[in-house]
Amino acid sequence: MAISDLAERLLRYHAKRPDELFYGQRIMGSLYRETELERLDAAYKELAAAGLLEATRFVYSFFGAPKVLYQITPQGAAWVSQESAA
Repeated sequence: MAISDLAERLLRYHAKRPDELFYGQRIMGSLYRETELERLDAAYKELAAAGLLEATRFVYSFFGAPKVLYQITPQGAAWVSQESAA
C-alpha cells in the first residue's frame, strides 16, 4: 500500500509511541505555517482511511483549533514493521 511521504513519517512517529494518543504536530519542526497543519490533517485522514491510525474520542485544542488525537492500529504497527524489514 502506497502512502504519502508525510503520512509515512507520521505513522512511523506514532509507531515509536504506540500506547500514546496524540496529534503529531512535532514532526513539522519548530517553524511551520497553518497550511502545514492542513497537510498534517490530510495525512491523518489518509492514514485513518487506510486503517493504519484511528481517531480517538479525545480532542486537543491547538492554537484554538480542535484536533482529534489519534493512535496507531495493529495494522499500522504491522505496516511499519513490514516496511522496516524491506
